[in-house]
Amino acid sequence: MSFIKEIYENITSHTDIFDFSKQELNDPAIEKIFHGNINDTKQYYYIALYYLFQLLNTTTVINNSDNHKLALKNLTLDLRLSNNKIRTIYTLANYYFYVKNYDEAIKYFGIGIKFGDVKFMNRLGDLYHELTNYKTAIEYYKMAIKKKDYSRLNHIGYCYDRLGQLDKAIKYYNYAIETDDIFALDNIGIIYHYCSQNIVVALKYYKLAIESGNLFAIEHYLKINNNLDNIVKCIKTGISKGIVYSFTTKDFIRKERNNTYLCDNQKLLFRVSNMIDDNKFKYKPLIQHKVSSCKLDKIPICDSNNQITSCINSRLN
Repeated sequence: MSFIKEIYENITSHTDIFDFSKQELNDPAIEKIFHGNINDTKQYYYIALYYLFQLLNTTTVINNSDNHKLALKNLTLDLRLSNNKIRTIYTLANYYFYVKNYDEAIKYFGIGIKFGDVKFMNRLGDLYHELTNYKTAIEYYKMAIKKKDYSRLNHIGYCYDRLGQLDKAIKYYNYAIETDDIFALDNIGIIYHYCSQNIVVALKYYKLAIESGNLFAIEHYLKINNNLDNIVKCIKTGISKGIVYSFTTKDFIRKERNNTYLCDNQKLLFRVSNMIDDNKFKYKPLIQHKVSSCKLDKIPICDSNNQITSCINSRLN
């Protein structure tokens, strides 16, 4: 497999980690640059990307591995010689984040924030989110919001959820829904399911989430109503609306309440797939599919539990 082809195959999986474009990769000189046939400072960045993708495609990161050393060596050279230093800093920061060298990651994300780049703000928020430092994560996410970037509204809702501030969590989940974030629907359902014990409202949110393309919500829906026929109806409704359901191996790993476990979605989705006579929903276990964007009907923003209950009831009844 050529270097360029391998980069193309990885680009959609890691768009939030690396900062480069397909247009850049269309340059016919890149392959020659990568192999060292052309003396160009881009050589170091693309060689570093190649080895970083090797790291990302392994289940275990070994910090003293050859890929690790070669990636770091070429990124360091690129940082010294390249004119596009902000891109290299971003890649370095994410590299250190990935190998869990958080101190170095924080340092490089901090450098990028001084340039006013929202990518650095969001990713530093992600880092503190991973460290369960939710208050600090919220600070950086809101810093990005001030720059008109709204990609982490669901994350802010989740942070408030973990902090026990459920009114604020619901508020930001609803903001996220307004930006077509299908995962916020499931998260609101979880609050009503496990915190408020409002099963009726929770079920309606799970239903909306599934109809909008969020397959994680199936697991929660079945804990209330263990009827696969209802799941099939939700998915068929989604298909009729033009929703494209996508499957990745990530569908089987779930982090909830600080616990990580392998859920039953693999067997479950296979069963559901066999119940749906539609080529638009065919599940192949452990096969990665291209993620497609989904659109869903808007739900009014509501700030309190009473408002949200009234809002969802008026929307669905």
